Amino acid sequence: MKGLIFRGFLVTNSAFRNELGHNERVALAVKYRYAVKRLQERADVLVAECHAMVGEKDQGRFSLEVTIRGEFLKTVECEAEPAAVQRAMFEALYPYLRTYIFNLTANAGMPPLTLPVAPAPPQASKAQNVGQGELLQ
Repeated sequence: MKGLIFRGFLVTNSAFRNELGHNERVALAVKYRYAVKRLQERADVLVAECHAMVGEKDQGRFSLEVTIRGEFLKTVECEAEPAAVQRAMFEALYPYLRTYIFNLTANAGMPPLTLPVAPAPPQASKAQNVGQGELLQ
């Protein structure tokens, strides 16, 4: 998106639980949460956080939660509506979240968990001026 510069990302939370037996198949559910904040001291810097929760539908023997945070610079050239900016931020972060989950499960010695290529972006909280370290819920 013109005027929106992706500056990088950081995995801020990763929790993984696997109590499944060898070659056991289960039905998994995936949920996403997404939020955006604008730093008070730098109105041109937007921070987006994308959280994925994957869990077994019935018994809870498998769960995976990952949170990834990305930083974006919004320049004066960015004339898009806030909803379009938030969607672009989610679309920039999501491939990193997807790859992290794939690699985490593969490195755990299980079949890699592959999230959908491009889910519909979840509705983000409205961008507001908040203190650094706080994230809109």
